[in-house]
Amino acid sequence: MIKRKGIRARAPAAQPRPEPDFPRPAEEPRGAEAAPAPAPRLVAGGRGPGVNTSHDLAPSANAGGVAAAAAPAGVARRGSAKPEFELARLAWRAAVAPPARLPGRDAIALFRSGRFAEASALARPGAASLDILSAGPLAAAALGGASRLPLSDANSFVRTIDETCRRALAAERPAEATAPFVAGGAVGGYDLLALPLANPAGPPLCLLYMAERGEKYALAEALLGATEAGLAALAAIEGADGRPVDFEIAAANHAAARLLRRGPTELQGRRLSEFHALPGWREAAARLLKLAEAGGAEKFEAAGANGRLSVCAYASGGLVVVTLAPAADPEELSSFRLLFEESPTPTALCEPGALAFVTLNAAAAALWGYASADELAGKSLYDLVAPEDFARLECFAARPPAEAPHDVFRHRRADGGAIDVATHRRAILFRGRIAHLVSLTDVTERRRADARLAHMQLHDALTDLPNRALFREKLGEALSRLDAAGGRIALFYLDLDHFKNVNEAYGHPVGDALLRAVAERLRARLRPSDALARFGGDEFALMRHVAGPEEAAALAALVSDTVGRPFAIDGQAIEIATSIGVAMAPEDGREPDLMLKNADLALYRAKEDGRRATRFFEPGMDARARARRQIEIDLRRGLAAGEFELYYQPLVALKSGAVTGFEALMRWRHPERGMVPPTEFIGIAEEIGLIVPLGEWALRQACAEAASWPGALKVAVNLSPVQFRSGNLVHAVLTALAASGLPASRLELEITESILLAESEANLATLHSLRALGVSVSMDDFGTGYSSLSYLRAFPFDKIKIDRSFVKDLGLSDGSTAIVRAVAGLGVSLGVSTTAEGVETGEQLAFLRAEGCTEMQGYYFSPPIPASKIRPLLEANAKADQRFAPPLKH
Repeated sequence: MIKRKGIRARAPAAQPRPEPDFPRPAEEPRGAEAAPAPAPRLVAGGRGPGVNTSHDLAPSANAGGVAAAAAPAGVARRGSAKPEFELARLAWRAAVAPPARLPGRDAIALFRSGRFAEASALARPGAASLDILSAGPLAAAALGGASRLPLSDANSFVRTIDETCRRALAAERPAEATAPFVAGGAVGGYDLLALPLANPAGPPLCLLYMAERGEKYALAEALLGATEAGLAALAAIEGADGRPVDFEIAAANHAAARLLRRGPTELQGRRLSEFHALPGWREAAARLLKLAEAGGAEKFEAAGANGRLSVCAYASGGLVVVTLAPAADPEELSSFRLLFEESPTPTALCEPGALAFVTLNAAAAALWGYASADELAGKSLYDLVAPEDFARLECFAARPPAEAPHDVFRHRRADGGAIDVATHRRAILFRGRIAHLVSLTDVTERRRADARLAHMQLHDALTDLPNRALFREKLGEALSRLDAAGGRIALFYLDLDHFKNVNEAYGHPVGDALLRAVAERLRARLRPSDALARFGGDEFALMRHVAGPEEAAALAALVSDTVGRPFAIDGQAIEIATSIGVAMAPEDGREPDLMLKNADLALYRAKEDGRRATRFFEPGMDARARARRQIEIDLRRGLAAGEFELYYQPLVALKSGAVTGFEALMRWRHPERGMVPPTEFIGIAEEIGLIVPLGEWALRQACAEAASWPGALKVAVNLSPVQFRSGNLVHAVLTALAASGLPASRLELEITESILLAESEANLATLHSLRALGVSVSMDDFGTGYSSLSYLRAFPFDKIKIDRSFVKDLGLSDGSTAIVRAVAGLGVSLGVSTTAEGVETGEQLAFLRAEGCTEMQGYYFSPPIPASKIRPLLEANAKADQRFAPPLKH
């Protein structure tokens, strides 16, 4: 009895057209039998729908080794998805509720049921994966039922989906794309529509609608027709003894039919014995029968209708796949050899597995620093790869080239130097046997450049410390291991006190050098498990595993002492202090962002408490932060609602007791909190920039009030450094004077030395412009800084105001007494008026008068009063006996 031997469900890969002396492309055999086609999966490595699928899909008969998966479940099968996409876009736009830019995840009614719900998935693109939060049955089937799709080695199908979602989220509008896939021996595709959605609980999400295209293309037919080589699949027919006796032609392409002088349809289903009339094919058939019985691969030449043919055959499981091609001309082989040997690209031919060199060209020898290829005779890639990459090379060699075509390894040159080599390989037939053609590229400099770029992306350029992104990553890793490791994690948030003053006083190069020196000192205190980072500006962060708060407090004290010791920068001794906020895990948080937020809140409290301090996070700090944000909101509302007022404190001449003017002081009458002192809102107004409109309002109001005062009484208005930075200060003063009609000589502007510390040249120019208007300029809080005297030389101030902190300690502190005496004497020497602030006792008044101060201001004479009480105060003071100035307190 004659029977046809059983053909397996999937055919193994065919061997390609061979050459007798020089390599040509081929698919490396993968075993005697091919496994049944697996269901589609989406996992790392690129399995599932998509082009170039991985090794768990059986190979086809083409030389390129393209494989296919089982077809995924259909998703909205129709010829064009455009009408559906337009409907979905309209539904998306209709669901947007202004002022929101994106609709909510449940706002699009179209996707709640029906085919749109079945063919859609809710996705969240992440740093390393595309997370599928939910999916309809059709979309889930197309995505292989996966809930997380890794991106590190994802196939084209997954990458197209991920890129489409990211485009939609970045643009905040729908995005379209087409994702091709190979499945079930056919090429198809999905039309994708990604709709961005708002997510109150976190980053925006993406609603992905997937419509499978109706048209598909047969992969096997395309592969058979795309090659110039003749391809045929022969099914073995067994005799009664079970041995092959003939073949049935199961499939053949046009090239094979042409070489056999038949049409493709004439070959299909015919027996090979029918072609014995062709010269030499009886011998060829005998060799194929032996191959079908023994299995494996063979290459030989046979007579063809139009000359010699090169035959490459591979047998497995009763199927013999044959590649036919005209036999190569010896001159052509010589040309190929020349191309290989003279190629500037380093290339080697290696044995599979052992990677021993069969031959290599001169460029490859030069790559490794050898004078000729002969010096590498008997060696392999294992002899050249660096020891640390040996195991990876073994894994690389063990996998077929179709699965692992390229990788990068560290190689050792003849001179002992190391280079990074990109290694690309493919399987070929060389002299009748499988070999690997390996091309090599030196990528050392490229990898160094990539490493430098990667380092720059995660490190601070000035100090080379990790930046916020890398520190957050390290903090997250430490927090994730906290339960297993035990103990606690202390996060320290550091801010250098008044660093801006140093930066402005000494210049940015000195400031940068100081930051580098601080980083080096902190780095010297690190343990191997610690993490230190610079977040930008003058902010640093430190993480350490500690036993408890006591150890954290001790480390904070050590850090404060380490930073507080003087630095020698460009021959100058510079001192800087630091404020520190501390958050402890797990009690203050288990997420990196929460820990950073809480440490920042603790730092803010330390700075509020006078700086040069350490504060641990407390739950109430969050409430304080919310209260501060509320103040910001109330400030903006209060300015628009007219809740601010000016109070005026008299300036009194010490010799005569006469009132010479008033200082305008801002007050905030809050509708719920009552009168809010300036110490609670001026600093916040400066930080958020609201001090500029507030200051302009104060100028206009003070000038308008002063214009109604009798005589030549002056009004003094304080200026903020933020007003100088606005660039509109001179215009604001001009506008206030013009609108009120107040003479410029009656307006006095008070500044602190911080204005000259920051951008001193520009601010000095502004001061001279103001002085040119005719207004007077006084230095407020004189003596509280460390370079006040230098500013007296830089600008001709009309008045010096002695800070109340020195007046308060008169008679109690020798230092304060000496400072007040020195400033008063300085004013006399320079011909500049001196005003003492905060005078509250007769003894203070007597001392100031004796030392030659010209004016006083304080509660001893009068507290700040509203504008309505100025005229009664002036009338009462006019009746006083001037010999006992000031005889009358108000």
